[in-house]
Amino acid sequence: MGIPDALGRAAMLPDTPNTTVAREAMEAMAQKDPLIGVYRFKKGFGGQVVRYLPAYDYVYLPPLYTLWRRRAMG
Repeated sequence: MGIPDALGRAAMLPDTPNTTVAREAMEAMAQKDPLIGVYRFKKGFGGQVVRYLPAYDYVYLPPLYTLWRRRAMG
């Protein structure tokens, strides 16, 4: 966490003339994000945007997992 989603997506766009407008729009949208201060703080130390694949659960016991998910969701 700490990187507004719009900035993360803008950083992953390739550098082409067609994506410049989209990148600028995403960066402008990110200025309204409540995490923009955290992003600026981290960038001040030379940080860079790195995106990872999301984590997934491996279910060993499906019935128990279903019960746990129901309880966790309320």
